[in-house]
Amino acid sequence: MKTQFKKRLAAFMVFVFLLSLTGCGGGDAKAPGVSLNEDFNIPLGSLTEASTEQSTTEAEKEYEYAEGENEEFQKFIKEYFENSVTVDSTYFNSYVQNGEHFGIERPEATLGDSDMSEEAIEKSKKKDEEFYNKLIAFEDQPLNEDERFTYRCLKEDTEINLRLYDYIYLTDPFSPGNGNQEQLPSIFTDYRFNDKRDVDDYVELMKQSRAYFKDLIDFEYTKSEKGTFMSDAAADKVIEQCDTFMKDKENHFVLDAFNTRVEKLEFLTEDEIKEYKEKVKDAFENYLFPAYQDLKDAMQELKGTGKNDKGVCYFENGKDYYAKYIFPKRSGSSKTVEEEIQYMDDRMNKLLVDLSSIYYSNQEAFTEYENRRADQTIYKAYDDMSAEEVIDMLQEDYMDDFPMATASIPYEFDMMGEKRGKISDSTLAYYELSPVDAPEQNHICLNDTKKGGLVLTLAHEGCPGHMLQTYYFRNTNPNLARSISFNLGYIEGWAVYSSYSVTEKLDFLGKEEYGDVFGKIDRIYTDMLYLVEGRVDIGINYEGWGEEEIKNYLQKNGLSVEDVSEFMVSHAADPGVMLSYTTGYFEMLELREKAESELGDKFDVKDYHKAILDVGPCQYKFLSEKVDEYIEKNK
Repeated sequence: MKTQFKKRLAAFMVFVFLLSLTGCGGGDAKAPGVSLNEDFNIPLGSLTEASTEQSTTEAEKEYEYAEGENEEFQKFIKEYFENSVTVDSTYFNSYVQNGEHFGIERPEATLGDSDMSEEAIEKSKKKDEEFYNKLIAFEDQPLNEDERFTYRCLKEDTEINLRLYDYIYLTDPFSPGNGNQEQLPSIFTDYRFNDKRDVDDYVELMKQSRAYFKDLIDFEYTKSEKGTFMSDAAADKVIEQCDTFMKDKENHFVLDAFNTRVEKLEFLTEDEIKEYKEKVKDAFENYLFPAYQDLKDAMQELKGTGKNDKGVCYFENGKDYYAKYIFPKRSGSSKTVEEEIQYMDDRMNKLLVDLSSIYYSNQEAFTEYENRRADQTIYKAYDDMSAEEVIDMLQEDYMDDFPMATASIPYEFDMMGEKRGKISDSTLAYYELSPVDAPEQNHICLNDTKKGGLVLTLAHEGCPGHMLQTYYFRNTNPNLARSISFNLGYIEGWAVYSSYSVTEKLDFLGKEEYGDVFGKIDRIYTDMLYLVEGRVDIGINYEGWGEEEIKNYLQKNGLSVEDVSEFMVSHAADPGVMLSYTTGYFEMLELREKAESELGDKFDVKDYHKAILDVGPCQYKFLSEKVDEYIEKNK
């Protein structure tokens, strides 16, 4: 029976892997401005051996908090906020609805500084070191509890971020899964139009797109010279994305999206609407469209110069890059990579046991689940609903375990459309963060080229996932620095963790006899899929796995995939992209299990979730401290 069970599991896994599940894609929860390239557009900090040691010992300190605010630190975090949201127009447009609310002016229309020359990189590093030195000047100053927590979070983030400079030529602005060519369409389809100035800026940003790409293309040539250009398979994917973008120039989805939206702007006259349509079409044809042709030409010319078609660890210092930057940056975890490997391997064994237990306790339900999964009807009751109906259902029926700032969270919803969906093939859907001063402006976009699984996807993006987390935290009125914190491990970890709570409670609208069992099985399968993606990512990029090692890992765990080349290409081209979903979730789960274990009957799940959401995005070592405080308070 054990062999039969593993064969059943293998058949299921083959089916799902063929759907190329990658969570919700690299751009799942869209950070304002980060929709271009988060590695190059965030304030960075410096890291030295001394600062690393300081960071280690700091966690052991017991702090005496000041009663009042530190005026200089408050000024510092306000300047940090202003500098961050004005770094380019996409940040400002996404984070800020009304600059007057914060006493800041919107920046001149700009996509940001894309210069990646050695001189520009050195200048950026110097600027970030100056920021870090200003920050650590507050180390021994009196700070209240909120200020000290903010200081420690900023310090940890800036120390991690500076490590990027040591590995800058291992980064890639045009990676297939998370590159600018994949992200830029979202900028021009999601840009918020609050007033006429926004529409003017939009036109100007489109005019800058070709020059923006040119700087990053120049960086690709530099990478080629240094032997760190992408593999041929990755280059082919980028070329394919460019070809997809450049199809149907006259009826392009970017133009369609703009025309549809501009027609609804009440602050424009009919003549102004017509004029803006003409301006955007001109900018599209002369700047944005040629930018993708430039990129395609460069990729075709550079293809063949890549020297590594495996994981990043095969580049010089690549293993250190993964361990010291990618892993902590993407996951938010303070574990070592080796510790995470052990955790993942142990968890896979546990999930197999859990699945086996369900199988032996209710084989009839298990068989029925497999049959419905095979013919893709397992979620038919929900897939027949509209996306809006699913989002509303989740808010109305599945929020008992979660604190809500209001009875229901307002949102806007739209579909990518076929053309854009193919470019963003690795993205099932995404939630775009609301402005700090307008938490009611929530936006969810669904990739309609991906079929099925609507309820799980929207639980992740909507409630109780990204939309609930962001809306709730915005309404706690965090300080300005914390209001723009964007820790992927926390954000995606919460979305996976919270959406699982929905999965296990689905009743399939009362249309499935075994609905309660289906939910449990599906949660385990989804958990396994995420885990496999994360473990293979580490295997490829840290341990140096080739295709044989990938196959061996899958077979060892009762899984079977004939062609694993897609694993190699996707994970090698975008190393660490799954860590926020996998390790981020595992960290979130460990904290829940700790709180339940120590509080026993005193554990209240809704109150616990409130404690997690009150903290907001941060590295898990800081969240863990807050959970310890919560446990101690409620014993």
